[in-house]
Amino acid sequence: MTPVADHAVEPTPTVDHDAPGHVTVVGEDIAVVALPERGDTDDDPLPTTTLETGFSCDTGTSAAGEWYGVPVTALLDRAPMPDDTTHLVFRARDGFQVCVPVSVAIEGLVATRLDGEAIPDAETRVVAPALESTRSLRDVTVLRAVHLDPGEDRADYESL
Repeated sequence: MTPVADHAVEPTPTVDHDAPGHVTVVGEDIAVVALPERGDTDDDPLPTTTLETGFSCDTGTSAAGEWYGVPVTALLDRAPMPDDTTHLVFRARDGFQVCVPVSVAIEGLVATRLDGEAIPDAETRVVAPALESTRSLRDVTVLRAVHLDPGEDRADYESL
């Protein structure tokens, strides 16, 4: 896999922070959001929840259990989506990115823990019940709202 090159579509912005545990949310505004590191506390800046789900990639990576993190909807509250948004692009620290239909993404979360422990080999991971395993991106740094026209290929926004 190679990182996404400049496409005809506007590329997802790079991250201007290098702080693990932060996500830049690009919607009608831009917000840099700190993710909570541990269990629920009154000091957590965002609502958190758990989600029981799993995935199994073609690469042999798999994980299942109780994921803990910030709902995608709570991140979008920090930089609301334009009304015509159809997909969300998640970009990883290493430059890889995936494009997920809004209807799938809003059921998920950006997880920071799995079964109460740090996520193996990642700071964060996108998980959702209907999310394809190949799109369960790790080390999320950017979440961007985009509009795809009917027939437009979401692969133009991805590097899989």
